[in-house]
Amino acid sequence: APSVSVMQKLDDLSLKMKKADPAPVMAALQALYAKDSGQLGGQGKETIDLFRRVAELRDLGARPEHDAVYPKDGFGEQLYEVARLIKARVGLQVACLDLGNWDTHFFQGTTAGLQADRIKVLADGINALDTDLKAHRANYTVMVTTEFGRRTYENASLGTDHGRGFTFMALGDRVNGGQVHGKWPIHAMDESNPLGPGGVEMETEYRSVFAEMLRGTFKATEPELVQIFPGGKLSPVGLMKA
Repeated sequence: APSVSVMQKLDDLSLKMKKADPAPVMAALQALYAKDSGQLGGQGKETIDLFRRVAELRDLGARPEHDAVYPKDGFGEQLYEVARLIKARVGLQVACLDLGNWDTHFFQGTTAGLQADRIKVLADGINALDTDLKAHRANYTVMVTTEFGRRTYENASLGTDHGRGFTFMALGDRVNGGQVHGKWPIHAMDESNPLGPGGVEMETEYRSVFAEMLRGTFKATEPELVQIFPGGKLSPVGLMKA
């Protein structure tokens, strides 16, 4: 089975030695595990190789390019680490980041408030990533999605409750961008006449959006997409460039 390494930051993986040179220690560990041909030796060699690879990456792309400024929060730090891996060309294929606190049942606000604050964090972070990776835009695609949407009308607590429909956002040179795909339901804002659960009925199957991204980014074939999304009705969306 393939091995997987989990870390928060590249800088977290290192020998914690305040003054001593870690090179002799690493050489001694390498010699020690080289003598063991069993499972322990194999794991030791993989760990040492991981230390070596991370050390090579640590200084590569450590400073954001093009005056990019990442938000000083957890989301900004995650984006910064992903950008370093993309620039290092280590074979990264997929990175999934989470930005929470969107469940605005109470006092959601409009142009200011809980939701506006989260939108700014999201926008500032993606803007920093895109600025930092200006020279690498042909090598990545950003997809922004959510597990559930919000209703289009306000509840009694000055917020919005869970809705069914939601909006995707996509960024990258492969994206057929500069436009809004789909149509806005004319009665979506009318609570007395909702078009579907949560006020907005579903127009586009979300698996169709992901399938199109996989075609455009990873050249996924139709048989592969059927395996990835069994039972999905994968209709054309027009999101990715031909």
